[in-house]
Amino acid sequence: AVRFHRPESGLGLSDKAKASIQAARKVESLIPWWELQPAMELLNEREPNEAYATAKAGQACVIFFTNGGEVTVNLSRWPKELSVCWINVSTGQWGPEANLKAGERVPLKAPEVGPWVAVILQNRTASSAQKSNAFDSVRHVSATLTSWTESARQKQPARGVLRVHPNNPRYFTDDSGKAILMVGSHTWNNLVDMGPGDPPPPFDFLAYLDFLEKYNHNFVRMWTWELLTWDTAGNRDPNAQVHHAFPHPWKRTGPGTARDGKPKFDLTQFDDTYFSRLKERVKLAQERGIYVSIMLFEGWGLQFSPNAYEFHPFHPDNNVNGIKGDLDGDGKAVEIHELKEPRILEIQKAYVRRVIDTVNEFDNVLYEISNENHPPSTDWQYEMIRFIKAYEKEKGRQHPVGMTFQYRGGSNRTLFDSPADWISPNPEGGYRDDPPAADGSKVIINDTDHLWGIGGSRTWVWKSFLRGMNPIFMDPYDGKILSRGPNLNWTEDIRKAMGDVRTWSQRVDLASMT
Repeated sequence: AVRFHRPESGLGLSDKAKASIQAARKVESLIPWWELQPAMELLNEREPNEAYATAKAGQACVIFFTNGGEVTVNLSRWPKELSVCWINVSTGQWGPEANLKAGERVPLKAPEVGPWVAVILQNRTASSAQKSNAFDSVRHVSATLTSWTESARQKQPARGVLRVHPNNPRYFTDDSGKAILMVGSHTWNNLVDMGPGDPPPPFDFLAYLDFLEKYNHNFVRMWTWELLTWDTAGNRDPNAQVHHAFPHPWKRTGPGTARDGKPKFDLTQFDDTYFSRLKERVKLAQERGIYVSIMLFEGWGLQFSPNAYEFHPFHPDNNVNGIKGDLDGDGKAVEIHELKEPRILEIQKAYVRRVIDTVNEFDNVLYEISNENHPPSTDWQYEMIRFIKAYEKEKGRQHPVGMTFQYRGGSNRTLFDSPADWISPNPEGGYRDDPPAADGSKVIINDTDHLWGIGGSRTWVWKSFLRGMNPIFMDPYDGKILSRGPNLNWTEDIRKAMGDVRTWSQRVDLASMT
């Protein structure tokens, strides 16, 4: 009854409902539902409401575990060689595969707590069943893509946290010891919902992960947005609109009303909605083998979105803590991202600690200090990089930290001189038109966002790859937030090219390439 699992807006389906539908379709890709009959007699040593079975006699058995658990299955009349494929109902994704021997009391245990489906098949491995019948969207595009195939788009889960490759520091590696090329499409509302409505429409993150898998991508920038709104007139958008943004890291408790008519923020209390969403999306991405660079702050909007400061939580009209971000009274408040106000810095560091506490357990995490902040933010960004590294030393995992192009007027030298592990440069030095060869002094994630805004080409992807960089794309996605006109066909070449170069990177000894 997925109709009962709706998002807070009351419209559409929640992530839970979508995952359940995906899981059901995966089962159907292995055995049509209409060929199955109830088969509870196959289950033994079953607790009440623990597991339910349906089967096509001697050929396929589907067992649903409501919340983990273990049963025995009577497969005495089945062929001797069987296979089991697990499907995680919470995420809608494939789980482990294994071989089974037929018998009277075959033990079957769910991989972990939560709802799971086991599909038992005869004379075929679960993996071959997936390859021959998989319903996923990647199957339907294989004939239209230029060079990469479904076999090249298999998940490759992270094996330990990323660190700079010791033999080829142009790339990251993990416990596998292999050099890992990062490619991917990122889009503005992949963490914070955005749109002209208030509240804005929810972003379909599971569909976004399907999209990334379809193109063989393994990296995203997960965007934050500090402002309550985004006026795209600041982007010179001919059809400018004002987007609302939700959620934010702090609770809106009041007393008093902020400039948008809602309760003021209490900057000492965190909103679990934001951090729960962040954790869930990082987890879902890790299950798909996708790395997530968590953007901690956003500097472009405060500089260029009209009336930005009026709709920032650090405006005194918007918080109950007496925090004022505009220290020099010019109405811009870019000092928020400088080291000028100790109270603001402590609030920011408390927020960063909460982010780290939320996602430190995951291997697929990277951090980015801020998107396109102004050049005087340099000392503040350096301080944040050092702060993250020091705080994570107390934790179980230490993740790479990045610094990206400072707009407007920033220098790439500032990035190379930083304590960051990775950087994203501006066009200075040819990174857009004729990228220079990477020398390994930093891992370079070459991002179209800092080169064109919205733009790029297949040729640029290949040049970046062949010169030792990791190309990523600022993707308009569905064009609802910001685009370069209504025709988005030009984006396909870039998306496919990134998948192509990732496939090629896995066919060669990338760590030995200089």
